[in-house]
Amino acid sequence: MPESQERARQFARILRVLQILDQSRYGRTTTELRDEVVDVMGLTSLTTKSIERDIRALQDQGYPIERISTGDGRRRKVWKLDRAGFLRIPDLPISVVELLSFAAGRELLYPLAGTPYWEGIESLWRKMRDSLSEDVWQHFEKQRPALVVRGPALKSYADREGQLSALNRAIQQHRVVEVAYQSAGSQQAAPRLVHPYAIVIYGNSLYLLCARDGHSETDADAWRSYKLDRMSRVVLLDRRFAPRDDFDADSLLSDSIGVFSSGTPRRFVIRIGARCAAWAVESPFHPAQEVTHLEDGSVQLEIPTAYSEEILPRLLSLGVDAELLEPADCRDRLRETALRLASLYAADSSGPADAPPA
Repeated sequence: MPESQERARQFARILRVLQILDQSRYGRTTTELRDEVVDVMGLTSLTTKSIERDIRALQDQGYPIERISTGDGRRRKVWKLDRAGFLRIPDLPISVVELLSFAAGRELLYPLAGTPYWEGIESLWRKMRDSLSEDVWQHFEKQRPALVVRGPALKSYADREGQLSALNRAIQQHRVVEVAYQSAGSQQAAPRLVHPYAIVIYGNSLYLLCARDGHSETDADAWRSYKLDRMSRVVLLDRRFAPRDDFDADSLLSDSIGVFSSGTPRRFVIRIGARCAAWAVESPFHPAQEVTHLEDGSVQLEIPTAYSEEILPRLLSLGVDAELLEPADCRDRLRETALRLASLYAADSSGPADAPPA
């Protein structure tokens, strides 16, 4: 394993040791710490010497961790965190600009409302508010209307807290998960076995980035992004998977406009008419797109790798101001859609083709 990845794993393990001690009222023996870390992080093995090194690292950073005698023959000595001396952080001066920045970021994270993440955000927000003088807070309230955050319609995942907690636990423990998932266009949910890796926030929705069980995780087609809204059941199985050491969500989603990950990405060539050319440059279809300005005011976009399921709806939203030049089969799909739309909106049509007669 590369040295950087080993350091990252050790850092995650050290944080887990600190979390266990912080939540423990009576302390933990070295063996108990090792067993809990192995269970929570889904490790195959871990020595007590590694735990002792982690504790020394925390002590070197100033964390008040002591080994004390208990008088218990079975648990003679335990590691305990001195809660009275833990995280005595002096009051920090918070400027109005910093408060405005956090307030804007907080609103962008509204999709997390109702989840443990949002509880943490709100807890920090209250602490910041309580640490400010009334003058600073009033100045902030005067400045706040000048910074407006707009985005997709807000929604809450409060009713999904149990599923989200289960998925987070599965990610930490590397547990195989069975989800009942209803994909777009399907009439009912179907069971799927997946290896969960990360929760992704995109727009106003939460997604599970995962690999399909039974597929090689080095194969791009093994990866999926499942929308939490479409999961009707989440079950953690008593089976673990070996996570990829080189997992990188940004790399896996680099071909996607958003969070889509399915099949093989393809090259697209698109012409955008002069009326929407500026928009296509200001709001790129894809971060890697190449733009060629044409003499008639239109632009040609070349997207090296993307998914048709994301590109085609964007093109349809532009109507006649966008023309797909390549690939040919996707152009045929758009032609068929255009013919169906023309039929749907024909002058002699009184409604959808499948509408019942009056």
